[in-house]
Amino acid sequence: MFPPHYGTLWAAAGLVIDRMLWAAVGLFILSGCAPNGEKNAGEVRTKTPGGLAYIMHHDEPGVQAELGDVLVLQMKYGTADSVLFDSRLNRRPVYVQCTNPSFRGGLEEGLTLLSAGDTATFFLPADSVYHRMFHQSLPKGMRPGDELRFELAVQDVRNEEKDLQAYLRNQSIDALPRASGLYVIRLGQGSGAPVRDGATVTLHYVATLLDGTEFDNTRKRNDPLVFTKGSTVLIDGLEEGVGLLKKGDKARIVIPSYLAFAEKGNYAGLVPPFSTVIYDVEVVGVK
Repeated sequence: MFPPHYGTLWAAAGLVIDRMLWAAVGLFILSGCAPNGEKNAGEVRTKTPGGLAYIMHHDEPGVQAELGDVLVLQMKYGTADSVLFDSRLNRRPVYVQCTNPSFRGGLEEGLTLLSAGDTATFFLPADSVYHRMFHQSLPKGMRPGDELRFELAVQDVRNEEKDLQAYLRNQSIDALPRASGLYVIRLGQGSGAPVRDGATVTLHYVATLLDGTEFDNTRKRNDPLVFTKGSTVLIDGLEEGVGLLKKGDKARIVIPSYLAFAEKGNYAGLVPPFSTVIYDVEVVGVK
């Protein structure tokens, strides 16, 4: 199973929403939540076994998210009369991986109640969220007893490991992964010098997502990548995979997200967070 990304819980495509961003204040009225009552415009709050209060506004039939799954969603976050974040203002969804709760009754408990198409609001105490989830002090003007509300609309539920295994089956790839989880499939054999640390390597590549979406191509722009092996210029998976090759070799390197762009994504949103990427590479020079 892929290791969860615990460092950052929320990530917009190409942009990590770090803990400090939660304290940025933009005014927005969150709809219809009674401050202390159990009802909201005719809707009744329910609680998880851990004590997380929520309202399920729309429950679409479907398989609920599990630990390790990634929810693609739109989110509003704030207090009764202001918002600290609204993903629609960025015009990008938020990617959230289901992990174990950071505290009993934490927001993570609610994620595993959701499936694609669901909309829900979750209610949490401000001090628990900031102290135990964000590990920082309450922002100025917020009190320990304040209630925070997360309005979530789930667009999709994904599982990177399952998607990767489906890709391997569809491509009839039976190669075993390396210890890191990297797949290196040889496509052509060269006879030149091996790639070693300190060597100057010239590399052509075509980079795609599992569905074939291309996000980079050195051949199209006639501009091969030139780098020093071991200089940490490359993502970890590409660094490892190219280090197994020699001049003239061609290979397909299948890189899980934790060896690629992780929870941040990259290429101005072309690579979503938690995405396996594929590099078809040719080592055209080693000096």
